[in-house]
Amino acid sequence: MGGLAGRALQHLPHSRPNNIGPNGRPRLNFADDSKPQKSTARLMYKMTEEINGNYISMVENAKTPVTCGTCHRGHLDPEAFVIPPDDHDHDHDGMHPPQGPPPAGAIPPRPE
Repeated sequence: MGGLAGRALQHLPHSRPNNIGPNGRPRLNFADDSKPQKSTARLMYKMTEEINGNYISMVENAKTPVTCGTCHRGHLDPEAFVIPPDDHDHDHDGMHPPQGPPPAGAIPPRPE
């Protein structure tokens, strides 16, 4: 490179901040743990490992492990699981609906 333009271009890499990559975009700092989402993700990953190791592994012929997609199914927050009232294959004679709080993640019924 010759001339003024060549000398000016030679100084560009040295004048670029350290957090800017060669493509001009900010460098990603994957080691930075300041985002709370990272600790949540680690906790949930640990949860799936414990479910697979402590429970799924005890089920005979269990072939499919629990993964993030088991609950999230591509969404940031898992959707609430609600059993449709007519979705059953047996009678409930003499049985009462379950009492107590709704399952985790379920939307509680509205008071009438």
